[in-house]
Amino acid sequence: MPKFALWEKAIIFFQGFIQLAGVISFFIGVFFDNSTLTLIGGLVVTVVYLLEMAYAPSNPILPIFLSIILAGVLDPWYLGVFWALALLSSINTFHNVRKMLNPSFFLERHYQLTHKADDFYPDFLKDDA
Repeated sequence: MPKFALWEKAIIFFQGFIQLAGVISFFIGVFFDNSTLTLIGGLVVTVVYLLEMAYAPSNPILPIFLSIILAGVLDPWYLGVFWALALLSSINTFHNVRKMLNPSFFLERHYQLTHKADDFYPDFLKDDA
């Protein structure tokens, strides 16, 4: 297992921090009637979800479906999108805290997944470059 640079760990930590901060600021803004925090937290959660849908091999059907339903129910419509994504993000709270406390775990897991294909090939087929 390779040693990971400090900047790689910092990126994983920052990702977990941003996700938690977005969810927390959205819920604080909603429950304390602060529209600025609600908007900032909702935008952060939305941007994080859009990035995850663009770069992660996950199925975006549930967030999209729930966002459409709540956007139709709540007024203004973007508040429904923010609620849907914040509720789904709050499920990942433990995951995000773990990113902040142990970023090496996620880097090691990514390394294992990306290099797993090397185990399936015989030595004479592996690229030595």
